[in-house]
Amino acid sequence: MITDVSHELRTPLARHSLILHLLRKRCPDDVSDLLDKLDNESAEMNNLVSEILEFSRLEHESLSVNLVPTQLESLCQIQVMQNEIDLKPQQSLRVELDNATPMVLADNRLCLRSIKNVFDNAIKYAGENAAIVLTVSQQDQYVEVTIADDGIGIPTQQLERVFDPFVRIEQARNKQSGGYGLGLAIVKEAMLIMRGEAVAELNVNNGVTVKLRFPIQ
Repeated sequence: MITDVSHELRTPLARHSLILHLLRKRCPDDVSDLLDKLDNESAEMNNLVSEILEFSRLEHESLSVNLVPTQLESLCQIQVMQNEIDLKPQQSLRVELDNATPMVLADNRLCLRSIKNVFDNAIKYAGENAAIVLTVSQQDQYVEVTIADDGIGIPTQQLERVFDPFVRIEQARNKQSGGYGLGLAIVKEAMLIMRGEAVAELNVNNGVTVKLRFPIQ
């Protein structure tokens, strides 16, 4: 039902965006702030609809998955360059790439989306001064992409729910941080489709580590 409703919302949302665009040309400057707020709310709703539809496609495996031999370090470098600009002023990012890990079978789009979603989560919820570390390494029959932070962490009793759809951890439930509780759910489904897995762990001191495990080709 949620998926059907999301499909139906796309048309009125597109009309809404068009009307806002036309209003900007006709309204005086003193209402531009109100139009900006409407534009932001419209963009947020569009993002939510897109996330729901993406999750639904993954959950039902109705999208075309193209598993090809992939060097994960290259994809991580691409995603790091895109995510660096989203870091908060006091956050830091360190990248440790092995550059000698075996090839894995992966879908490039899903792989990049999974890494991006985990990155986004760390940036949003780890805290203003968090240090984020990305590593790629071989572990037994997997190549692991690991994204760890030293932030505020997750309550132990809620750790196993982080990959459930529409679940947002208590500390993260505020308007400023955003999010719909679908980012990590999409990661879980994407990894399952690529025959891998996503695992979340609490760090010994503070923060969370998310591991994306890709089976070696």
